[in-house]
Amino acid sequence: MEMIPWGLFFDPTTGWSLIYALDGPGKRPCKTIKCCFTCIPLTISEEMFQSAISSLVYVVQSETATLASIAMEALGHIGLRARLPNLSCDSKPVAGDVLTILHEQLGKLLGGTDIKAIQKIIISLGHISMKETSSTCLNKALDLIFSLCRSKVEDVLFAAGEALSFIWGGVPVTADMILKSRANPSLPP
Repeated sequence: MEMIPWGLFFDPTTGWSLIYALDGPGKRPCKTIKCCFTCIPLTISEEMFQSAISSLVYVVQSETATLASIAMEALGHIGLRARLPNLSCDSKPVAGDVLTILHEQLGKLLGGTDIKAIQKIIISLGHISMKETSSTCLNKALDLIFSLCRSKVEDVLFAAGEALSFIWGGVPVTADMILKSRANPSLPP
């Protein structure tokens, strides 16, 4: 496979990072790919958005703690940008908001022994709640977080505190700062 030289350009006016495939001796751009590395989200249809959320909910419901926690982390990252939609009952046996659907399963996962999975799930609850306006959803998240109040594991308690800060709006950070620091832990927040 031939390696194609490329260049990266960030356009601060639009927030898009442009990746150029370079061609020829002068390395002139021959192809441009827009990538969203910043605050301007890609636009997808409501149907595709619902499908993605439904797929992640299915993974949380049916997989091991590790994989379920990663799916919850993905839901949390989506929740940093936008409120998670209510799921329709077209092809699913359950309809409603994500936290109501997952409440029982998340309770089981949080009662498990996988500390890293518990941390990811708890922090994702805070992220999901960041844009949430429904008191029912917020109460479900709080119920799940406070179910760990007797935990003796410091990392779990720290994650619970971080999630509560997101729920009550006590974290003066943007979604970009969070996502960049999660993707590359060496970057300062």
